[in-house]
Amino acid sequence: MLSIQHLCFAFGQQQLFSNLELQLAPGLHWLSGANGSGKSSLLRMIAGLDKAQQGSIKFHQHQVGTAPYQQLVAISADAVAPLQDNTVLGVLQLVARCRGIALDQFMLHARAFALEPLMQQKVALLSLGQQKKLSLSLALATQAQLLLLDEPFNALDPEALSYCCAALMQAQQRGALVLIASHLSPQKFAVQINQHLELKAGGHLSIIAL
Repeated sequence: MLSIQHLCFAFGQQQLFSNLELQLAPGLHWLSGANGSGKSSLLRMIAGLDKAQQGSIKFHQHQVGTAPYQQLVAISADAVAPLQDNTVLGVLQLVARCRGIALDQFMLHARAFALEPLMQQKVALLSLGQQKKLSLSLALATQAQLLLLDEPFNALDPEALSYCCAALMQAQQRGALVLIASHLSPQKFAVQINQHLELKAGGHLSIIAL
């Protein structure tokens, strides 16, 4: 269970969230919202990359930022920063070593996303779609219990899109909590979601009927 209570976050004078509350059970959850509504910021706070000014975030009773929590979470965003000067293979090796997971697990996803010919390419020279594939490979390979995906389908070719949807369904079936943030409709993709949420300006969440 992911539990968010009294979450407050602001950029300067702009209050993005004020006392945001959210409870999510394992399953595949879709978070919609217009650009600037705070979807990416919310995912980054849940991942422990950004810190809220107030409130708490817990997963399986572990507080965000603690070692047990961070072992359970993985996030995929657009860019693989700050590793732009590394090669694709170097990034895969580094994350595998840091997470204590066999490199083969990462290579499995990288091959499925057609990244194998790019192993010696620097990350900074990858296209947007290739960076997205690398970011997804890193997140999926961890088999995290809390999987956070920010616009995961952007710039993917049809083969990569099909593989990504299948991998997300597999994560759902093994009991993970998958949270997808996207401005697109889930009906466009081959996924079966458990819940569709919409984030509006000011941090107001509403449930959209499936």
